[in-house]
Amino acid sequence: KLDSRSKETNPLGQIFGGYIRTEVTCLKCKHTSTTFQHFQDIPLDIQHASTLDDALGHYFRRERLEGDNAYKCEKCKSKVPATKKFSIERAPNVLCIQLKRFGLMGGKMSKHIQFSRNLNLNRFLFHQSSGGPCVTYKFVSLINHMGPSQHCGHYTAIAEASNGQLYLFDDCSVRLISLNVAMSTGAYVLIYEK
Repeated sequence: KLDSRSKETNPLGQIFGGYIRTEVTCLKCKHTSTTFQHFQDIPLDIQHASTLDDALGHYFRRERLEGDNAYKCEKCKSKVPATKKFSIERAPNVLCIQLKRFGLMGGKMSKHIQFSRNLNLNRFLFHQSSGGPCVTYKFVSLINHMGPSQHCGHYTAIAEASNGQLYLFDDCSVRLISLNVAMSTGAYVLIYEK
């Protein structure tokens, strides 16, 4: 039971940890409130996406807050329409992406999400607008779930070994697998290394 600061500095936090910047801008007075949140994975909605890039674009898009979802502006002191935008303030050394495959009722979305060997996050970085360094990742591992729901199924993993080959890990069975086969699976968690 670690406090949030300890979680950020433990070995897992140092490997998988990054920071998301959230900017909420009041559409009435234009005041922007900025907060930072430590993360160790990015959960992506895949309901309306066919590629990893689509799902990332949806996650980092500017969202409008209004009606029941209106924002209480700290400057206006009232509920107002606003926009909310996430960006990556500090990218992790190892990026863990969870594809949201399970619904509230426990059912599973089995659709294929296309992803690539290399992933460029530059358009989602906050400092990219000021010409900061590029952040690119290489696919190294994934976790698959086989089964109809979160309550029933079997997990396997695919990972790259030090020799550059990919292997499928399925309980006590380990076998060589091609990149094309790995990329055609119904991945549940994707892991990329900076």
